[in-house]
Amino acid sequence: MLYIICNSPKNIIFVIYEYLTEVNLIMAKAKGKIVINTEMCKGCEVCVVACPQKCISIGDKLNLKGYAYAIQDATNCVGCAACGIVCPDGAITVYQSKE
Repeated sequence: MLYIICNSPKNIIFVIYEYLTEVNLIMAKAKGKIVINTEMCKGCEVCVVACPQKCISIGDKLNLKGYAYAIQDATNCVGCAACGIVCPDGAITVYQSKE
C-alpha cells in the first residue's frame, strides 16, 4: 500500500513515479513459471491476450476434450499472474521467484 503525504502536486507526482519505478524493478527481477492444467484448458486464448510478456500461446496438441490448450513458450515470464487471474476455467497456476 502506498501512503502519500506531500505538500504540493509536484511532490505527489514524484512519489508516485518513484513507487511505480520500484514496482517495475521488482517485477523485472522476478522470474515466473506457469503450470497449465491441460485437461481443464479450453484454448479460449484469454490468457494469451492478457500476458504482458507474450510468453503464452496455444499449442498444436489436443487434450482429451478435443481442445488445443495453452502452453508457456518463452522464458521471459515474470510471474505477474495476469493469465491466472483471467483464466475462466482456473486452469493456470502461477509461481514466482526472485532471480
